[in-house]
Amino acid sequence: SWNANARKILNPFEPSLWAILVGIVFLMGALTALFAGPEANHHIWYDTFRNNEWKRSSFMARATTLLMVVLQSSVEQAHFLFGGDVSHDLQATASQKILSFGYSFLVLIVVATYTANLAAFLTLSGANDYISSMNDAIDKGVSLCVHEVLMTDLKIMWPKATFVNASVHEDPYVSMLEDYDNNLCSAIVTGLSDIRNDVGTMKKFCERNLVKSGEP
Repeated sequence: SWNANARKILNPFEPSLWAILVGIVFLMGALTALFAGPEANHHIWYDTFRNNEWKRSSFMARATTLLMVVLQSSVEQAHFLFGGDVSHDLQATASQKILSFGYSFLVLIVVATYTANLAAFLTLSGANDYISSMNDAIDKGVSLCVHEVLMTDLKIMWPKATFVNASVHEDPYVSMLEDYDNNLCSAIVTGLSDIRNDVGTMKKFCERNLVKSGEP
């Protein structure tokens, strides 16, 4: 769906990493305003904290001005981060040049990592539905169709898993596939060799995009 694809834009990074990046942007905004020089591109911020209006201002007025300067600077740093570019000011102070150099290296890593991960998330549209193992099925809380002959042993091995007993039918695979088609389970637990030995059964599994997910 459109909403699912839209959420993939944020998936390349964990929420905690996004929070760290936001914090870095605000930190960079504050430091950039702090290190602004009288001859640099950001001299307006340098002048703001040294003019007579700033000296005569009340505490609340100064706090408001400081907040606005940091916010403006942070927006600029966010633009650099998301745009994959950092400006270079020849008139900047040495402290600001060193700060920009470190930030540019961070931008390089973030943009390269995000681009690579985003490509993977957008191309693997069914990755969230893929069940790689029994433990993965347990973690996702999905139901598994299984033949009644294996039910007891499987419950002993994976007591936390949710198993669905195949409906009554002379062919157990037909029963499990019917339960799968009726959304009673999200995967089928069976032996791979049994499916390979029957071309008809193999075809039915392939038609439903059911593939081997690896060892339990």
